[in-house]
Amino acid sequence: MYEKLIWTFKDIEICKKHQVNLAQICPNCGSQVSILNNLSRIGYCDKCYAWLGLSSYENDPIPSADLERDNWVCDSMGQLLTYEPILDNGYQLSNNLRKILSTNKMSQRSLARAIHYDHKGIGRLLSGSKPNLTDILNLSFVTGYSAKELIFDNIKPIRKDFKEVKHSNRETKKINVNNLKIALDKAIQFHEGLSLAKFCKINSVSNTTIRRRFPKESSILVANYKKYKKSQKIQKHNLIRITVISLHERGIYPGRKRLNNELGRNLIADDNDKKVWIETLKELGYINIK
Repeated sequence: MYEKLIWTFKDIEICKKHQVNLAQICPNCGSQVSILNNLSRIGYCDKCYAWLGLSSYENDPIPSADLERDNWVCDSMGQLLTYEPILDNGYQLSNNLRKILSTNKMSQRSLARAIHYDHKGIGRLLSGSKPNLTDILNLSFVTGYSAKELIFDNIKPIRKDFKEVKHSNRETKKINVNNLKIALDKAIQFHEGLSLAKFCKINSVSNTTIRRRFPKESSILVANYKKYKKSQKIQKHNLIRITVISLHERGIYPGRKRLNNELGRNLIADDNDKKVWIETLKELGYINIK
């Protein structure tokens, strides 16, 4: 099992090799899997430490329009990641956009509509404002130039028919109520560590829509998540207490730094964690603990 650097970018949504959506949720605890995390271990959930390689993820077929854009994004991001950091031509995006608009006799509004972007935002890009990565990738896909070419090269534009970013349909598509109900029921039954906010993000639906259409189920999901967070807190406090006692019994002073080194992470994150640590130290006979 491996995790590619390119998968850390939110705009990368598929595995280019297998042409499937990237899984974002641990099937064991329901938490969103973080790729870059100081507690991460390749192949394991950074929250519950369950092995991810044994699970089969459900992957719905990706619409061809989305797949075309997703593959383009993967290729463009790959070029950006491998591009040498010495940028001889400097920042060329505003100049290149002017050339593209002029050559194709295209207005700012037309280009903005093609990438589902505010036309005033196109004006800001033309004036030299720095765009975010998603805007660059959408411009790249629509115009047919790679992200690297748009940003750093002095392009020679040719007249061409621009594509439309149909990828945004993932966010604006009509809600399938039945599928959403099934996903919500599964989340309630199997994923107690899944918050309503994460569920909405995964299923590209707003919090308001879920609460309006499924008030009972959304309340259950929220209650389950609160219960999960509470149980996680209790487990964490028990782990702090057990580790402090273990260090003491081995003749090692269970100071905060030593405790973190023992567990490989900063376990004492708030005042409640600190209180458990101090109370355990006092029970073991340590005094003047602050």
